[in-house]
This record gives sequence, C-alpha cells and structure tokens, in this order.
Amino acid sequence: MREQANGQVLLPTIATWIVLDDITNETTFPSVGPRSSSSAFQQIYWQCLLGFFVSSLKQNPRYRHVLFCNKGLADVEYLPVPAMLLTLGVELVELPITYRLPQGAVSKWGNQFYILDIVDFIARTDWPAIIVTDADCVWLKSADGIARALQSEPILAYTLTAPEDLCREGDKPINGMTRNRMGEIVAMIIGDKSLKAPPYHGGEFFAASQMGCRTLSDQTRTLWSRAVEECFMEDSIKEEAHFLSILYAANAVPNYSANPFIRRMWTAFKYWNLRPLDAELTLWHLPAEKRLGFRRFYKEIRRPSSRFRQIDAAAAQEIIGHYMGYPRRSLTKLILDALQKLADHTAAHVAKLGK
Repeated sequence: MREQANGQVLLPTIATWIVLDDITNETTFPSVGPRSSSSAFQQIYWQCLLGFFVSSLKQNPRYRHVLFCNKGLADVEYLPVPAMLLTLGVELVELPITYRLPQGAVSKWGNQFYILDIVDFIARTDWPAIIVTDADCVWLKSADGIARALQSEPILAYTLTAPEDLCREGDKPINGMTRNRMGEIVAMIIGDKSLKAPPYHGGEFFAASQMGCRTLSDQTRTLWSRAVEECFMEDSIKEEAHFLSILYAANAVPNYSANPFIRRMWTAFKYWNLRPLDAELTLWHLPAEKRLGFRRFYKEIRRPSSRFRQIDAAAAQEIIGHYMGYPRRSLTKLILDALQKLADHTAAHVAKLGK
C-alpha cells in the first residue's frame, strides 16, 4: 500500500455493491427469492446495505465509504436508502455491469461477476486499496487490521474451511464447478501441470491494493473469454468465487489470509454454525439473515435518533448480535423468524397460485 509523505498508510476504501437487474437478466438468489428484478427482491438488499454502512461507519469513521451500483439515483425505485446513504457521507459510484455470462448459462446469482467490474475500476484509479464485501455483512471492529494486512499482501483471500467448503473433495462440484477443474485451468495459466486442485475462496470478501487489482484486472479478460466459451459445460466457471479462486491460485495468493477478519456464519433453522470465537472477527457475513435480522436491524437504524446510532463502537456488537442471533437465537427472535418464514412461504404459495 502507498504511504503519505509523513509515513502514514493511506486507508483502503470500504465498499459494497448492488446490481439492479431488469427482467431480461433476472436470476434466482436462493436466500432472497426467484426474481432479482423485482422491487421486493431489491428492497431486501437496500435494507442490508444500510446495515452494512451504518455498522461500518460506527467502526471506521476515518475511512472512505463507497456504494457501487449499475444504475444512477434517478433510476432507483427504492429511494429511501440511497438518500440516507448520502446523508451519511457514503459515495455512490455508478458503474455499469459488463461481466455477465450468456443468457441461460446460469439460473442463480447471475450478477455476481460485478466484482470484476469493480476490480477493473480500482485498477484505473489512484485509490490505494479497496475492501469490498457482500451487502449482508456487518462490521464489529475497525478495518485497521485489514489495512495492515494489505501492507504486506497485495490480495487477501477468504478461504472456506470444513464444513462450509462443500467442494473440499476435488471432484465434488460447488455451485457448478469442481476444484479439480479449477486446478486444470490454473495449470494452463501458469504452465504447471503438477498443480493440485486449489482451495475454494468465498466471493463475499475481496480486499486488495491497487497493484493487486491491476494484476487481477490484467488477467481477467483472458480468463473471462474462457468462462464464456465454456459456460454451458457442466463443470465450468459459474460464479465469481470460481473465477477469483482460479486467479488467486494462479498468483499464489496466500490461503486463509482474510480468515482472521471474516467468516460465513449460518443462522438458518436447518444449519447453525456460530461459535464463541466469532466475537473476535472484524465482520460477520450472515446470508440467512437477509430477510430476518437485517430487516429488523434496518427498522432500528433508519432513524438517526435510534439507539444504535447513539452508542459507541464498543457497544455495537451486543445490539447487532441481538438482531442476528449471536451468540444464540433468543426466544423472541425464534418466534419472529418463524413467523416471517411462514409469511414468506405463504406469499410464495399465493404467487404460484396466481400464475
């Protein structure tokens, strides 16, 4: 990372993103719904976005905060949150999405390659570094630890571990691609056929210096051509995590370098993996809370006079934990979650009957 003349490290920008799909390119997101173009779907992400930025600004008031979006404010249907973000000092960067697989290649997570547009964008700027996470993340601590790690490593990787690493067996696909196939592509890139299947890195966290972004950006076009060419093959690149895992392996990015800072934490009724050590993390990624904890957290923080807005950074984890079910789901949250799940199921059933 670059330093100022006085020797101080320039802080990375903290960012997240939202792609507002239209009906021609909508896909399914299992934890949210089947129609990524619908206003109801996008509203869920807007609510998560407010939680992301309010929690980060609480912990990281010195850092620049940016929201990347493929549309400008004039084209946004759910206006309350963008207006709130502007009052908080969050910058909105309108950035078109150019990385999409051909229509029909994937039915899920069709806009996840947007991170590649963001990497290309950073490679062209003078921003010293970037931290980009999914919107369904909340900040518990300062990003200073991540900033320090980026001084020695140009790219940090969040490497999934068992049991979340569903493709730890090389021939077992996760979201449409096996680690063995990833390894074959990496071997072609670096010319080393002895390479074994690389690890799978989660796409919910990306952190890199400007130089790291330039390295990845320079290699992206070639790999993207292969992804498009092979997109209808059964075992091929289907999501951003596949793409980044290949690039990280090709560039010898250290495994687990981001794991001290973030973890994919599941709070679903069918799968729960929270642990005491999660209290020490910088960020929590909570995919199962998009419709639950984040929705209720949004109702709390949308008011400038809310309790969360008034407390100091040290007290934030307790309130966030209350909404997200950490260290365990309270009886009140259990009841509210069950009622919300029932309401969502009923609404989906009624929608099917109406077709």
